[in-house]
Amino acid sequence: MTPINNNIDYSSSKGKWDKWGTRGYSVMPHVSPESKRIAETYQLRPTDVVVLSFPKTGTTWTQTVCEMLRNNAEGYDGFNDIAERQPWLEFAYDCGQDLDCYDDDHIQSLPRIFKSHQLLSAINPGAKYLCIVRDPDATLLSWFAFQKAKGRSGYAEYNDANEFIANRPELFGRQCCFGTNIWEMYAEVWLARNDPSIKTLVYEALVADGPNGYMDHLPIIADFLGLKNYSNIVEESKNNEEETKQLYEKVAFLVSREQMVQHVDRFDDHFITEMGSKYGRALRIMEPAAKVRSKSQTSQRAELNETTIEWLEDQWFERMTPVTGHATYDEFATELSELLFTDVDVIEDILEEEKDEKGSKESIGVHVLVEQKQSKKSSIVMQRQSSISVRQMPEIRRRRESLAPHE
Repeated sequence: MTPINNNIDYSSSKGKWDKWGTRGYSVMPHVSPESKRIAETYQLRPTDVVVLSFPKTGTTWTQTVCEMLRNNAEGYDGFNDIAERQPWLEFAYDCGQDLDCYDDDHIQSLPRIFKSHQLLSAINPGAKYLCIVRDPDATLLSWFAFQKAKGRSGYAEYNDANEFIANRPELFGRQCCFGTNIWEMYAEVWLARNDPSIKTLVYEALVADGPNGYMDHLPIIADFLGLKNYSNIVEESKNNEEETKQLYEKVAFLVSREQMVQHVDRFDDHFITEMGSKYGRALRIMEPAAKVRSKSQTSQRAELNETTIEWLEDQWFERMTPVTGHATYDEFATELSELLFTDVDVIEDILEEEKDEKGSKESIGVHVLVEQKQSKKSSIVMQRQSSISVRQMPEIRRRRESLAPHE
């Protein structure tokens, strides 16, 4: 981490973040005022999980992982659109979905999972939040391609992302969507990173974990969802271990690009489109478009040119570095990826035990308690640094690093 100002506190509270509920919802023009009101005032439960992200950073993949984990890798036959199983909060009423009804054919599994692109400071507090970050360069390419595929004004008239940024940088750089932009969302994710209700996935680390069957990430996600049969159950039997491994292998297969492309119709917003027409509540009907693309389709996108890359670098340096102290996305993502592999609950237990030790005898030290805890638990989540984040994070955007003062 490369701080640019000694007076800036780059840390966050070790406990609950203090900005929950400090902002209101900002929604797409499709959403009716009543649908927004219901979503914004809805009381989430402590067991609920919200997949929360900036658009095109891996939201759909993360939703699918969660769906396959909680439904024992049942595959794609049980639903027609992921939005049936995991309501997009502000669209739910317009789609005829009752957020309290989880006993119908569409929404029947626990934990309840929702989707949102709201800021952490705007989302309903009280649940758990699975966030995702992705390289802004790749996010811009994906965002532009998706908006252009929907034929939306401000995008459809441009040939590629470079032309788009050259003419309409404010559409991505300022109030891009949901009243925010990628940098503001990432800044909040960073500041709230130590809140126990939040886990943040790094898209590039997930991709790097693919050849490993996502075995570094799936147990962590399953644990966060609150599912049974986790790898960190102390007394699990060998049979359960084998069953859990088989489940993860099935999930890894089902969430592969090939399988998701094969079932692309589950990820194109057609449910929101059809229900918007059926109920007549939405102010505008959602434009359907595929959210999953094949490698060949992705490779057809124009690469970002130097001018666009420099613009993105400038945005990061001006907006993110003063908040997080990271000169580049790589630094930011690496630290978040490493944090993911720290068992926060265990560290809190350690600190509590050390606190209890005081007053009766000299503290034995956190490092000793860590060793004691590690001897009792066999979780892969235990205070481990991710080799993926250090060795395999993409080498990108180093030009601005030299501009940040070093101590």
